[in-house]
Amino acid sequence: MKQSRTSWEQNYKALADYIEEYKNPSVPKSENYKSLYSWVQYQRKAYRKGTLATHKIRKLNSLGFVWNSFEEKWEYYYQILALYKMKYGDDFRKQIAKENESLNEWIRSQRRAYNKGVLSLERIRLLERVGFMWEATEENWQRKLNELIEYKKKYGDTLVPIEFKKNSALAHWVLAQRYAYEKGELSQKKIKQLQGIGFVWNVFEDSWDRNYNKLIGYIKKEKINEISYKVSGEAVLNRWIDVQRKEYRNKILSRERIDRLEAIGFIWDPLEVKWNKRFQELVSFKNQNGHTLVPFPYPENKSLSLWVRKLRNDYRKGKVSLERIEKLNSIEFAWNIHNWKWGQYYLALKEYVKINGHPLVHWQEDKELSSWVIRQRTAYKEERLSPEKIKMLEDIGFVWSIKS
Repeated sequence: MKQSRTSWEQNYKALADYIEEYKNPSVPKSENYKSLYSWVQYQRKAYRKGTLATHKIRKLNSLGFVWNSFEEKWEYYYQILALYKMKYGDDFRKQIAKENESLNEWIRSQRRAYNKGVLSLERIRLLERVGFMWEATEENWQRKLNELIEYKKKYGDTLVPIEFKKNSALAHWVLAQRYAYEKGELSQKKIKQLQGIGFVWNVFEDSWDRNYNKLIGYIKKEKINEISYKVSGEAVLNRWIDVQRKEYRNKILSRERIDRLEAIGFIWDPLEVKWNKRFQELVSFKNQNGHTLVPFPYPENKSLSLWVRKLRNDYRKGKVSLERIEKLNSIEFAWNIHNWKWGQYYLALKEYVKINGHPLVHWQEDKELSSWVIRQRTAYKEERLSPEKIKMLEDIGFVWSIKS
């Protein structure tokens, strides 16, 4: 079917006029549009073969051209179904059964595809949006309910996953019941039947409660007072715990859930709890030793020794918050070990001058202090002593040269 440029443009215009008039790109196979219908089919064939020019594809796309005839047929019947629903309301099914056998057959084909589990979720949602009923009779509904009862006996719940390959139709049916319930379209009789077997209407709410109760079980089993970190060997529960902390930080966790979690000792920021624990250990160390110079290594508390070392490194890199700096300064934390030790020796020398009236410490009196004094003179001669330290020493009458 070779077409001239003029012929193609004429048919394109005819299609554009048709779409403009009927607001639908699907040309029917009728006597009135026989020629246009054949032309549309030829464009699809050429497109599949890759012989249709790019500029023609673009022009057809601009009209909303449907390249897949199967998709077109589905859309065609879906639109008719939607029109019946709009025109006849809840009686649309009866009306279709009376006067449109082709549409009725299409509806049956959708149910068959649904029951086989081959109908896409997108199409399921579109059909349910216009009130599509998957089960044609009450008998079919009861059959699915019995299948769900058997599922619960085997698996312990009614949470049939959408990817349940053994009975995908049951999974879709369960979804349909939830959807109908949300829309208020499920009868009280059916609601009672489903509730009688423990049917879960809100999967997300049920999942939250199940994980919450599992966490309580873990707390009781391990005899602990709080949840700071993760639960050993529980990957799913740990992911849930992470989600709660994330939602709390983002301020989207409900007040009710916050209260319930805090009531069982849930910790929102484990790292902050860990930091405060180490800080209290450091306070205890200072109370016992009179300073914050935790040795490294420190066998009595390896964790504290590592924490203090990392703290000083982070401080040098500017990674310690102002709030934490102030907290550590309140206990006179030694950020710079060398400066701290220098200050301690300086105070000892100042006290020595106060008692003896001069700074000339003899090594026989105090070997450590005497050695420190000698090191200050050496640093001064080598110009390694800061002006601030020079002034401090001179203020207490420090003698830079013994000869003088």
